[in-house]
Amino acid sequence: MVAVRLAETQTRIGELVALAAQLQTVSARLANAPTSGPCGDGCPCATAAPEPLADRRTFVPLTRAPVVAAPDVPVIACSLDARSVPDRIDDWQALVARAVSRAPIDGGVALQFVASPELVAEVARLAAAEQDCCTFFTFTLTMTTGQVRLEVQAPQDAADVVAAMFGTAA
Repeated sequence: MVAVRLAETQTRIGELVALAAQLQTVSARLANAPTSGPCGDGCPCATAAPEPLADRRTFVPLTRAPVVAAPDVPVIACSLDARSVPDRIDDWQALVARAVSRAPIDGGVALQFVASPELVAEVARLAAAEQDCCTFFTFTLTMTTGQVRLEVQAPQDAADVVAAMFGTAA
């Protein structure tokens, strides 16, 4: 029952992050709308949002704390396109479900898997994709005979994000 509830909660988190990204996009578009006169054909409040551009990504904060950009402090935010968030969450949940063990580590969690070339490729693909949109994560992949260990670490302010996406050590 707890596993089902956890999966439902993780799915809901993905949906909320996607919604936040969509709302942030709409807010930015409406900020550029004319402030007087009736809506017309080109009014941002009446038209569909344009496709996002790769070089104009929007960071969606993942914590309640304000987003403060500083050179030596990673921003705890996600720049993944809102429509892609649920699929990414599903990909991580499918991978995490294959873990044979979990252990707490400083600033995160370590997941242990039975090694296979396909699993190693999937772990590496997902970690690289996640690093691209959520730069506050640190991923360490260790391969030994028959085993793969994925360590996921993040700043203390992102502990809830780590727990929601990757689970906590039992």
